[in-house]
Amino acid sequence: MILNGYVSHEIHFLPGNNSEYAGGGREDVVSGRAIDNSDSGNRGCGMDDNNPRDVEAIVVSSSPGKSGAVGATDDGSGPWIHSTLVIKGRHGSKDQLFLGTVSKGISSQADLSQSLRKDFESFSHQDKMWTVFFAILCMVLVMVKFVNWLAGLASVHSSPSDHYVLITGCDSGFGRCLARRLDNVGYRVFGACLTPGAVEELKLTSRHLLPFVMDVTKDDDIEKAFTLITSALPENRGLWAVVNNAGITGPIGAAEWLSRTDFLAPLQVNVLGMTQVTKKFLPLIRRERGRVVNTTSVLGRVAVGPAPYVVSKYAAVGFTEILRRELAPQGVTVHSIEPGAYATNITNSDLMQQSMQQTLAAAPPDVRRYYGNRYADKLMETVELMNRFLTGTNLEEVVDAYLHALTSRRPLSRYVVGWNGNIVFRTLWMMPSWVTDLLVRAVFPAPSGQ
Repeated sequence: MILNGYVSHEIHFLPGNNSEYAGGGREDVVSGRAIDNSDSGNRGCGMDDNNPRDVEAIVVSSSPGKSGAVGATDDGSGPWIHSTLVIKGRHGSKDQLFLGTVSKGISSQADLSQSLRKDFESFSHQDKMWTVFFAILCMVLVMVKFVNWLAGLASVHSSPSDHYVLITGCDSGFGRCLARRLDNVGYRVFGACLTPGAVEELKLTSRHLLPFVMDVTKDDDIEKAFTLITSALPENRGLWAVVNNAGITGPIGAAEWLSRTDFLAPLQVNVLGMTQVTKKFLPLIRRERGRVVNTTSVLGRVAVGPAPYVVSKYAAVGFTEILRRELAPQGVTVHSIEPGAYATNITNSDLMQQSMQQTLAAAPPDVRRYYGNRYADKLMETVELMNRFLTGTNLEEVVDAYLHALTSRRPLSRYVVGWNGNIVFRTLWMMPSWVTDLLVRAVFPAPSGQ
């Protein structure tokens, strides 16, 4: 900015290395700042022997040539500038944006102001154009987001009673809540449960809901379920959606305690059960150009928790993303529900403590000695503390995400659900790994042998 002929705005000039007297000339100590790394010229900027002594600082950019830009030359013909001038940019062949260059021969403050004003006005015009461009771009992005949000509120079905949905894991938790909600909305729901008792309980909720027993780890059960559902569907109709919700935590404990069988248990349900159910019912989904909705977890994005469960959820996320890309050309969409920590059987502290004691007891003696008697207690205290402060209790938040994925005209590919999922866990997986590692190590105990 130029005010009344004075340079009143600081502009830094960077970089370069060819100026003989850059940054202060022969008299480095002056009553101000001389900041310059000029690209060419043998004087650069700053103070020379015969410079006027009452300048606060002279900082200039060297034009290609012998004597540099402004500042005192050997004959003392420099301008008197009572404010700091710092020029930002490079010039010459590098062609970077700069506010102004001044050349040898300017020996008055008025000439300096006139030279800089022209370049400053040119820069200001370009700067304003870029500002307007980015402002318009931001407005367009906000409008697109808003329109998508409005479109997402609209349901894809005007008559839900003509559409059929299969949900696994309806014994409790998210699956049971979702089955009841979809039934209330009007969808025809097939609810797969692990136990006959859960089937009887679910039958009491609605006369339209059809619950049945299916263990997703058993191919025979999946075949029987397929026969049951195809016989119940109207002729030439298929499934609008399959919701793969069945899941277990698996054994709890340090990875070193666990056996091959311990890792296989959650993989059989959380991953292979998901893949086999999806494969079997995919022709029925494709007939309706419907949807696959998979329950994964935020622990499929950041590894904090029991190793078998985390491994299974990473695999479930991978399967879901591969499936989404493979089925898109076929008219079938695939969606991932990634809840944070919620109060279900998976986060039940009593069940977790019982499992931890069992896995520690089954570990080799040298491993138990290394971890020490107090390790399991400290680990359980940490888990209980996290459950107390991080676990959500409103399961309807997750059910809302399922419902949006199943019924919206503009469903999302991924739904990270809950404040702990969107704030705590999302932050952990977005930070650099070394930061996440430090935070996790600060929370969880270390073995006594270490």
